[in-house]
Amino acid sequence: METLSLELDPPIATGATADIHAWRDGQVLKLYRTTIPRSVGPREARITRALHDAGARVPRVGDLVEVNGRFGLPMEKLSGEPLSLQLVDAESGARAGFIAAEVHVEMHALTAESLTALPVQFRKMIEAGTLSPERKERVLRAMESLPDGDRICHGDFHAGNLMMTDDGPVVIDCVVAHRGNPLADVAQTCVAMTEWLYFRMSERSREAVARFIESYERRYFELSPGGRDEMAMWKPIVAAVRFSAPHPPSSEAPLLNMVDGHR
Repeated sequence: METLSLELDPPIATGATADIHAWRDGQVLKLYRTTIPRSVGPREARITRALHDAGARVPRVGDLVEVNGRFGLPMEKLSGEPLSLQLVDAESGARAGFIAAEVHVEMHALTAESLTALPVQFRKMIEAGTLSPERKERVLRAMESLPDGDRICHGDFHAGNLMMTDDGPVVIDCVVAHRGNPLADVAQTCVAMTEWLYFRMSERSREAVARFIESYERRYFELSPGGRDEMAMWKPIVAAVRFSAPHPPSSEAPLLNMVDGHR
């Protein structure tokens, strides 16, 4: 791995885990914060490369570098904006949900054997989380009763992780992608977007998010019929996974509510 000491231009974007800087050869550099475990960079590089090789709509990535003591992942520069910025009213929310569903169905048609199996990843996250022992036991038992699968599942697919580029939608932030039952991944999207309803926003924006969820679910099952009831059974499980990962304070109560089987 190349190790560099240099002065970077100010970031062109910032996120919860990394800053995005302009990089050489027209790429961008995802520069991880020092508080992020050093295993995250290599994991994201490996997973994103596996998804790209399988034909998923994800950025091309380069080889990891270390810049000023921080891991960095060079990747394809994407022109455009996150789909989330298009959620401005009910009509745009419905349209965005339609787009997201089509991209998600396309991803769920693909496989990548090198990805971690869903039961392994979910169990590890839930067991390491802060849910009560009773809740952990209940959701893990429920997971064991549901069918497994071998499809590519993004694990954090929502309107903020879908970039609308000149060449079409591209999925980003693939660090928790795994292989498993696509209905679990659909449930994850619905749970994640439900969390958004508890963010501070205008009522117009809240209606856009609600319509996104409704449109996404309707379009997904138009393209991939069957499994709505099973998808609903996955919601408490993926809510437990999301609760076990870092999440904003506004998500605390709604996630626990969904873990306990309430929508």
